[in-house]
Amino acid sequence: MIRGAQLYRYYLSDETTERRSAMSEELGKRLKKAFLNRKSGGTAAETSCNTELLPGERRDVAVLFLDLSGFTAFSETLDHETVHEITRSLMDELVYTAEQYSGYVDKIEGDRIMILFGAIRSRENNSRSAILCGFKMLRVIEVAGSILSEAGVHLSARIGINSGPVTVAPDAIGHLTAMGRTVNIASRMEENSEENCILVTDSVYNDCSESILWGKPVELSIRGVGIPLVSWKPLSVNYGSSLISCHESVNTVFVAREKQYAQLNKLRAIQHGRSSGVNRRGGAKHLIAELAGEAGTGKTRLVSEFLKNNTADCIVLRGNSIPDAQPAHWLWSAVLQNLLNIHEDSGTTFEDFVRSISRFCPVKKLEGGLPFLGRLVSAVSNDIRLQQLGNKAIALETKMALRDLIETLSENSPVVVVLEDLQWMDSTDAEALDFIVKNCNSVNPVIFLLVRRSDHRNLLPADICNNSAYSTCSQIVLDEFEKQESHQFTQAFLEKLNETGSYPVSSNAMDFIHRHSSGNPFFLQELLLHLVESGGLSVSDDEWILTDNSVELSTPESLTGLLQSRLDRLPEKLRKTLLNCSVFGMEFSYDLYRKVVNRLGLEPSDRKVFDDLVERQFLEKSITDSGVTYIFHHSFIQNTAYNSILSHNLKLLHRAVARSMEEIFVGDSERVSAKLAEHWERAGEESSAVKWAIVAQKHASQNYQYEAVLKWGNKLDSWLSPLENDADSLEKLLGVLRRTGLVLQYTHRWEELHSLLKRALQVASDNNLTEWTAEIELATGSYFTSVRKIDEASAHLHTSLEICHSNNLEETQSDVLSSLGVIAGIRRDFAMAGEYFQQAKELFVKHGDRRGEAKALGNLGILRRNIGETHTAAALLEEVLVIFREIGDVRGEAVTLGNLGSMYHDRKDSEKAEVLFKKAIKIFRKLGERMPEGIFLCNLGNALRNRKLFEKADESYFDALDIMEEIGDRRTAAWITTNLGLLRLAEERYEDSLKFFTDAVSTFTEIGDTENQAISLAGRGYLEYLCSRTEQAYEDYMKATEIITKLKLPQMEFNDTFIELNSRLSEDSSIT
Repeated sequence: MIRGAQLYRYYLSDETTERRSAMSEELGKRLKKAFLNRKSGGTAAETSCNTELLPGERRDVAVLFLDLSGFTAFSETLDHETVHEITRSLMDELVYTAEQYSGYVDKIEGDRIMILFGAIRSRENNSRSAILCGFKMLRVIEVAGSILSEAGVHLSARIGINSGPVTVAPDAIGHLTAMGRTVNIASRMEENSEENCILVTDSVYNDCSESILWGKPVELSIRGVGIPLVSWKPLSVNYGSSLISCHESVNTVFVAREKQYAQLNKLRAIQHGRSSGVNRRGGAKHLIAELAGEAGTGKTRLVSEFLKNNTADCIVLRGNSIPDAQPAHWLWSAVLQNLLNIHEDSGTTFEDFVRSISRFCPVKKLEGGLPFLGRLVSAVSNDIRLQQLGNKAIALETKMALRDLIETLSENSPVVVVLEDLQWMDSTDAEALDFIVKNCNSVNPVIFLLVRRSDHRNLLPADICNNSAYSTCSQIVLDEFEKQESHQFTQAFLEKLNETGSYPVSSNAMDFIHRHSSGNPFFLQELLLHLVESGGLSVSDDEWILTDNSVELSTPESLTGLLQSRLDRLPEKLRKTLLNCSVFGMEFSYDLYRKVVNRLGLEPSDRKVFDDLVERQFLEKSITDSGVTYIFHHSFIQNTAYNSILSHNLKLLHRAVARSMEEIFVGDSERVSAKLAEHWERAGEESSAVKWAIVAQKHASQNYQYEAVLKWGNKLDSWLSPLENDADSLEKLLGVLRRTGLVLQYTHRWEELHSLLKRALQVASDNNLTEWTAEIELATGSYFTSVRKIDEASAHLHTSLEICHSNNLEETQSDVLSSLGVIAGIRRDFAMAGEYFQQAKELFVKHGDRRGEAKALGNLGILRRNIGETHTAAALLEEVLVIFREIGDVRGEAVTLGNLGSMYHDRKDSEKAEVLFKKAIKIFRKLGERMPEGIFLCNLGNALRNRKLFEKADESYFDALDIMEEIGDRRTAAWITTNLGLLRLAEERYEDSLKFFTDAVSTFTEIGDTENQAISLAGRGYLEYLCSRTEQAYEDYMKATEIITKLKLPQMEFNDTFIELNSRLSEDSSIT
């Protein structure tokens, strides 16, 4: 076997006749003349290894096999020395041809040669290079064949090419070689190729389909490959093609974005002049700019330029989303970290955090929210609310704390909020953004710059840019550069690179640069860096020119190829450092890097290496109070480096990162649990991945990250299901299914939930897991209640109750009793409902569950009110109010205040009801919850109407109606419209009252709410009677009666046509 440019020494039989010797000598001379006797200079790359990490990389390459035929007859007619001379000359020429197209000769075995494109350096479209090299090699064989044919020798060749991932590593003697399926299939392509033809795979065709003319595709059954492969025969170069690709990041010069820059400047002028308008709460309307563009169009560069030149007197809050493993509110955590100059592994105490906040605003104004803000940056306080509040209440408090922070900051300084990479925004971050925009009631408008990629799904809140009640929004779109803009950018960028002077760019070079980059700013920048670093673009006669005609051929046509080429040119120390760091993700601290490489037994690179990588624009550097952090200049750089690491080495690196993070975040592992799970998964250690994935799913569930709960649920299901015979794995699996089921319930995915519950119940029953069976029967009962299959719900709940009784499962039993009370209430068996709620309350009290106790008392209060015992109901709700205040549940307090107001309203104490409604409305406004605010505004209107304060009642009703129209709740809007009709009736404005009732009837009919349709029809009938329209009145009454009869509604509900339509919070809202 011969490697590199060496030649295999064939030992052929001696030929002694003078005639053959003379012929051989002449033929050898002619071949030497034809091939110029070129020599190869290729050498294998040196690779060293001083740890358990293996030398070598994973690379995407094109593999070419060429097999010569005709040498067997050749060797039988010539003496062995001549055969050797001719063979050496031919192989020298083939090797030289390969090197012309950046190919690396992996091996030569007999008549066969294997060449890799992209193994040492990625210089171009590897597949296209391989095909062009194949064409040239066939021409070489053709020339050789024309010479050898005079000796009666027919020389030909077959070529096969495939592209894809391979492992490139040194073998036992240090020679770089490639291994993998990609190599095997390339070999099979060669075996199936026709004589003097090239045969390639579908992947090669896809890589360069436009630049080559092709024959028709053919399916081949390949030995060792289970499915047929599509093969293509390249015929010739397509000289009319244009090969262009686009990707994203930031550029280092700012040109050609004057229009977009002016749009941002206009926002700053409006903010400065406080001329944005007034929102529905009386504060300033905020200014939103949505910046969208495809990958690489310079969104972040535009924002950075704006901030640099326009925000010297501003407070800038800046954060970004990440593509994977985001904990809840990650975006806002990043905002706080950037504001306070800390990073997530800094070990900041709560006291340090408060001191840092105090540098920007008085902490007194944020006191109640500081524990919830501190939680976002792992600065945990001892505030009792963090232990006593439910997850939903904590999420709400967190949003309020963020709102209060921005509102407080904006009192003394203009505030600009920059949120980037929102194509990866998590639902908790989107909800917080929506809340802040609608509830930050500052005097000064806040600018929100929302930056996202337009080639991804838009995850911004649905109406964030379409809600004129709270903000004004403009959209800024960034497209690729036109040719003139590309020229501006190129000229400015080259001036920055070349410190010796400014030189124009030749038209030939400019045409190539714009065409090749398609005007994409980041691609354009990387292309210029590649050309200058590789010497393809240089100054000659005071002008930037392409150095020779081969530059266009040898320049990579994709961004990945350009980045790989730049990585390949790095000194070995820098290259290895960058590859190792890519395992961390986009951002990492220097301390974490040192910990990981020390764990692996490697020598850490010093800060000079990192500074060099920053200077070369591979990394960016951030210095915080707690250390140095590095960020990859762009995700494409991180991905390119990461994909170059061998699978074996990746596992070792991910394991080291996971272990190091476990040590660093020992006190706050929940927030990084998703990252830990992913590192352990990629390290191939499933048991550790399961451990942290369970923590990650729990954390996501507690913070209402529904997508993350389902993602981890699916992974854990696949890991744990094969282990169902193991008791511990069963427990884990059922916990995973429970959390997944809750998300399916919250998102109303009923069919999936039903299937999951049946499966979970089967698993629990088959394995005699009594506690789990009781819980799943309870969950199944709740499911059937939600879909209004009351009999099925009751059966499952009673089964659960029996299991709880038999096994003394009192905590589950209390929840079952509460659910059975709801079922009894739906069936109007109020006595039985009362018994269930009372039993549930006693168990909650026994086990010290204050929230459960409040839930049971609240249900008892609602029940007593429904049967007319308003004094008892009010007393019960007063007890609930005490509990919610005790545990700090502000929302629960607001709901209870509103429901108490309804109780006093029922008791005709409208003045007391008004006070309670106003307290509830004030809290809900602070919480930013529109629905309950609107409901209790309507109830306040009823109380004011009863006190004959008609003008104030009218104002309250219309405020409530505005809210319902804003949030799109037509049913509640129709309720409010009916109450407006009652107000006009009280004012004896019968025609106006009739119009409101008619609007309500129309809405209830359209949305299919037949019960309220009947109520409003009865009301309209009475108004028509008062307006002397007896025929229409009779018709409405008959329609209402028909609906009542059909629905089997109790007649008592219609004894008084003008029942108080006090729209109240649903029972569910009041007890959760």
